[in-house]
Amino acid sequence: MDRLVYDIETAREVEKVKGGWSNPWGMGIASAVVYSLDKDRYYFFLHEKSRSKLINFLNGHNIITYNGLNFDSKVVLGNDRGIKLSETKRTFMISGDHDGKKIIWRELDLYNKLVSKYTGKSVVEILGKPFNCGISLNKVAEVNLGISKTANGALAPVLYSDGKYDQLLEYNLQDVRITTRLYLFLLDKKYIINERKEIIDFRKGGK
Repeated sequence: MDRLVYDIETAREVEKVKGGWSNPWGMGIASAVVYSLDKDRYYFFLHEKSRSKLINFLNGHNIITYNGLNFDSKVVLGNDRGIKLSETKRTFMISGDHDGKKIIWRELDLYNKLVSKYTGKSVVEILGKPFNCGISLNKVAEVNLGISKTANGALAPVLYSDGKYDQLLEYNLQDVRITTRLYLFLLDKKYIINERKEIIDFRKGGK
């Protein structure tokens, strides 16, 4: 199994989707970027028609996201995707059906992991609930890595609608690069500093 970091951008502005945030599938896929940690290679997906290819690509692998449990995997598989805590107590098993084929992957959501450590609540308790922990992807990247996102996610549907696919993929790629570097940073340092300069500590004995 490969370790794949991925992020998707949506094709439609949430205000124009029936059901809004409660209908992530309806937002459609504008683009997706996947990075293989084991092959050191990027993969690019464009347009809604790439959904099947993306799903099959992710199937069976170890997936790493930032807020993917609350958003990306819902956009990809819909609200009816299956989700259960794996035996490791650190990742979730994501499952669904696509074109008559069973889809399943193991997902480590860095955002979910950080919120759980910060609040002291279990990963199950916090799933899908809002928490203000000062750990937006952009802020955490700025504080810990000295880099930042190139745009805001709300801009993606506009870029897609305008046919500015190069800018869309550039933005999507940067989010994956940041997520990858945060993952490697956390593996190495065992902590993340949030935008309030508080240490979210995973070291032995850390608070």
